[in-house]
Amino acid sequence: MRKINTVLVVDDDDAALFIAKKVLGKMELAENIITAKNGLEGFQLIKNASTAPDSAETFPGLILIDLKMPVMNGFKLIEAMGGLSLPFKPVVVVLTSSQNTIDMEKARNLKTDGYLVKPIKQESIEQLLGELMV
Repeated sequence: MRKINTVLVVDDDDAALFIAKKVLGKMELAENIITAKNGLEGFQLIKNASTAPDSAETFPGLILIDLKMPVMNGFKLIEAMGGLSLPFKPVVVVLTSSQNTIDMEKARNLKTDGYLVKPIKQESIEQLLGELMV
């Protein structure tokens, strides 16, 4: 599995962010792991990274997004990303506690690359990225 320059984790739960950073760090998957506490903050990070002069190197290659967040939920974030001019298509994965089939279907309709149920597990990330050949 190739190393990703930057991973962005968007989640309003501090414990979930901590666990995600630990798991991803242990995997040595990325040079940088950045976090956002809600969809709007995540959107701003993505927007700023997409327009940075070195965006090809610093733009997140993997974005893990929780669905249920204040300010802007995960679905709205994914929709808003569609309106941006991105330097490349990142791998977008829903990482949520929701096992609701309606949420899963909506994520599929938004063309996300995966849907993982919390807590994040190294095996789940490896399997998903292996299937996507990242």
